[in-house]
Amino acid sequence: MMSQNRAVLSLLVSAVLAPGLVLAATAGCQDPLADLDPGGAARVRVTLSDDVPLDQASRVLRLRLDPAPAVLDDLALFRDELSSYYRGRVAAGELPETLAERRVPMLAWRAGPAQAFAQPSDVLARGGTYSLALMGYGVLARLSIGGDELPLLGRRWPREVGGAFGGLYCLEPAFELAPFSLTLAPDDASSEFVPLAFAPECARLDVPDGRGVRVPPPSVGGVLIDPVPLIELQSPASPEPSPCAEPCVSLGPGCLCAEDDRALVTGPPDPVFWLLNLEGRVVAGETRTELPFVIPDLLPATSHVLAGLVFDAAGRSTEVSAEFRTATARPRLVINEVYANAAGPEPAQEWVELTNAGTLSTTLGGYVLEDVGGVAVLPDVELTPNGFAVVVGAGYAPEPDYDLVPDLGAALIAVERLGKSGLSNEGEALRLSAPDGQVVSRFPGVRAPDPGVSAARRTPWAADDDPAAFAAHGAPGASPGAANSFDPPE
Repeated sequence: MMSQNRAVLSLLVSAVLAPGLVLAATAGCQDPLADLDPGGAARVRVTLSDDVPLDQASRVLRLRLDPAPAVLDDLALFRDELSSYYRGRVAAGELPETLAERRVPMLAWRAGPAQAFAQPSDVLARGGTYSLALMGYGVLARLSIGGDELPLLGRRWPREVGGAFGGLYCLEPAFELAPFSLTLAPDDASSEFVPLAFAPECARLDVPDGRGVRVPPPSVGGVLIDPVPLIELQSPASPEPSPCAEPCVSLGPGCLCAEDDRALVTGPPDPVFWLLNLEGRVVAGETRTELPFVIPDLLPATSHVLAGLVFDAAGRSTEVSAEFRTATARPRLVINEVYANAAGPEPAQEWVELTNAGTLSTTLGGYVLEDVGGVAVLPDVELTPNGFAVVVGAGYAPEPDYDLVPDLGAALIAVERLGKSGLSNEGEALRLSAPDGQVVSRFPGVRAPDPGVSAARRTPWAADDDPAAFAAHGAPGASPGAANSFDPPE
């Protein structure tokens, strides 16, 4: 499980490093080869811990350095080969910003007086080339990542920092796991992966004694292990149960509140991760202060039973269970997509898409769509469950040479005016109110993406107050009258 955010480890690990374990950082002032020999002529021999050639390295690897450099935090791993310019800067102990951007987070530790190990904290790119350097000296080795197809046991939680007591890992690609033990570096601590009965492609990592910073081995039994370190946090206390107001029910340290076709799980103030079995269906999500995760696609007026695990940031898991009943069917109108930055003429080509994310048909008559200074009363048009309506201004005319036209299955609703004078590209909040005046959906007013690209709700049940509820629509840029899609992360 690779993440672009793991660069934050370089800032967070340094404050909690275990004795003998360091994060490879910038150059120090000590001669990096001073302890190798008086003349400084000795070279550090770099090999892989599994004795595979450096030009056939795995995506997860551990390097062995013999003899060990005097200053381990002078070690640095960079993507690609280094040009003569960058080799000169490295030899001078300098790290230009353009080179720092290519740096891979890495942990290093000593194994006796003469040997050291270093392990990148990211899964490396298959087919990629990497340069291992010693700041103030030069390049020590070049690595080429082979094309092995070994499965990866990727860390799902904690996502970045934490997990001193373990966490949740899942296989990519998925297949059933068997229990196995492993030894963590640098102190040879014993730990164990325990597969989950209701999600056999996932396993709970149990570390009896969570302390300092540790790193799993690169692989066990032909399975690669996500190399993100296990880090002891300053506040390792387990989350306390929260009181639940009726009709919500208790779910371990959180609460479950059932609606008609979904259930909202709220948790304690600190982030936790839920992995739950809902009658044979696996559901998972993160909660943090005032932001629930949603279990969608439930049947209205139906009783349900769920059980599973909740993981805290320290990686500890707690068993949870609950019984609940969903409410009767109801409509649920949401602002699903906002096209404020048209490729064609503005404001004529702008639109707002609504969807009925509930389980009961409704009429739009009397609903009000408004921004600051602009009010549009919607006409009496029926919208079925999972149906779409595209709201446009009176001057709208399809211009397929510039902008995508609404899907034929969607209701096209023309109002006198959309927004005060069109929709703002700078980001202007919208809200949808029911005939009784209750606000039923909001658009937070995020800045419009590039011309021809809409701001789209990630899921119809994404909470209005979730900062990540809306994002730029994927190719071809918008989907008026149809489900949203998003480009995969790079």
